[in-house]
Amino acid sequence: MTIERIWIGSESESDRLSREIIEGICRPAIDVDNASVIQSAAIVKGGIVMTCIAGFHGDLGGQDGTIVDLSDFGSVRVGEALPWPRLKRDALLAASDAYISREDKGADWRAAWSVYRQSLRDLPIAFPNPLNVIWPEKPAP
Repeated sequence: MTIERIWIGSESESDRLSREIIEGICRPAIDVDNASVIQSAAIVKGGIVMTCIAGFHGDLGGQDGTIVDLSDFGSVRVGEALPWPRLKRDALLAASDAYISREDKGADWRAAWSVYRQSLRDLPIAFPNPLNVIWPEKPAP
């Protein structure tokens, strides 16, 4: 027999985050009620998400595994492999869109941004382990 929790009424972001952690879902969140960021993290061991941590604020000494800030990863599930941090890569690509098409800059400048963007696109192949990614440096704006 499985017992499910049923949530009725308005659920705050922090309540929803707590519920998701109970269900084994970890993700970064914002507490709308208190207008604050709830920094969520996960403990990863051997590439597998072991547990979620809500309200993470720095050191969790004594934990066996690597503490990972989820802001780069989005939602992850306990017991599953940590995904590659596409959220961060996609955000960096989107932020660089405006630079690549600027006509007021020279060809060398645009070429540097093209190389940067290609480096971002190549990251999943160059760094398949999501914990060992070395992010390229942005060219001068």
